[in-house]
Amino acid sequence: MWRNFCSSICSMFDFSGRERRRQFWSSMAFVLIIAAFLGAVIGVTLLIQHLSRKPVMIGGNSLILYEQGAFALIGLILFFPVVSSSVRRLHDVNVSGFLLLIPVVNIIAMCLPTSLKERNESSGFRHGFGQMLVLLIFTAAAGFLTLTFMGRLNGFRLGQFQGPVQEGKDVTDGDKNAARESTEKKAPEGNSMEKADPANTMNGNANLLEAGAVVIPIYDKNRLNYTKQGEEELPDGTVATRYRHVQSLTIDSLSNPDIYDSFGSQTVIGHVNTGDEYTVRSLIQITKPLENDHTGTFWVEIDYGKDSGYINAGRIDNPYRNDNYAPIEQIQIGSVSWTLRRFDTMFTCYHPIDIRDYPGLEGTKVIGRIDATMDSPITVRSDAITEEDDTSDSPIAGEPWVRIECDGLTGWIPGAHADTESNAIRHQTPDGILRNDLGLGI
Repeated sequence: MWRNFCSSICSMFDFSGRERRRQFWSSMAFVLIIAAFLGAVIGVTLLIQHLSRKPVMIGGNSLILYEQGAFALIGLILFFPVVSSSVRRLHDVNVSGFLLLIPVVNIIAMCLPTSLKERNESSGFRHGFGQMLVLLIFTAAAGFLTLTFMGRLNGFRLGQFQGPVQEGKDVTDGDKNAARESTEKKAPEGNSMEKADPANTMNGNANLLEAGAVVIPIYDKNRLNYTKQGEEELPDGTVATRYRHVQSLTIDSLSNPDIYDSFGSQTVIGHVNTGDEYTVRSLIQITKPLENDHTGTFWVEIDYGKDSGYINAGRIDNPYRNDNYAPIEQIQIGSVSWTLRRFDTMFTCYHPIDIRDYPGLEGTKVIGRIDATMDSPITVRSDAITEEDDTSDSPIAGEPWVRIECDGLTGWIPGAHADTESNAIRHQTPDGILRNDLGLGI
């Protein structure tokens, strides 16, 4: 088998002569073994991704992309040996090599025994034309596979997005960027925040109004959940940062069930009952800057008795890593108001998804599409998520919306179709992270 395969490799550009049936199918069996091995590797990778619900990444790209590239490269390397051997096998049964272009019939012909009749193997026009045709097919296939692989490597796949839908006047990129920059300016310090002037807001977003959406800056962030309420330097050099965090939480995983009168205290005022639901008021992150420990431990303030109590959650996953979930702005679309949060993360799409110009189904339009499948998942980056879940009567109800950017197109997709590397998008939200680490999961 190996010897016959090597013989086919050495004769890859020879489209004349004959090749006996045993030699041909022996070398083709070796090619099929190579293809089966590469297919099995890709299948194992897809199975791992499906079971773990997260992509296997190398250098910012999915491992499956490199495996598909290797499969295509080996296919190109074997292209000429397979074609030339097939043509010689057809010659051996006294038929033209062009029969290779006819599906099913070519396989049947290759299975026939060697013809006893002599055949004139000329090297004139027919062979020259056939060789040129094979070379053109090879060049076209190599070019297409190269463009596809390089495009996927840079985050874009051929046919991934449709062009923008031209319905009426759309918001320009300059208007969107200007609105975003204006809303990301910090609000004045202190508790007495300046209220937004509706008239000025409406005039300043005239183009957005024409598109059916109004962007409203957030001035009083202290009233919102997941916002930093202050920092305190403790006598031992640690820093305590308090975040407003209101959430109902059923605790079933806690190494220390004691409830203390304050964070860092040794005074126990009660105990957590596993399986009971508690109302969380805030989270306190304890870091040690002098020891370069910026992850630290977390304390959870809960409603307890007539006041509150504190439980030591230990070194759980940081719900606010990368400053995630900081309020950005609010968008009013028709009768629906969306609060936008920072959501800097990567996630993978496994199904076709329409990209809309704004969150929600009401008053928005489709501007593109991600043509992802289970076999060809597409990984994209997000920068914002809605605090509110979708309430429409649709399969995506109960899920937030996520703003993505890919190949210069910025738009929104339902979070129900996004799978983050930590297994489902809700595990990336502060509520989800705390429930996943201390509670019964999502």
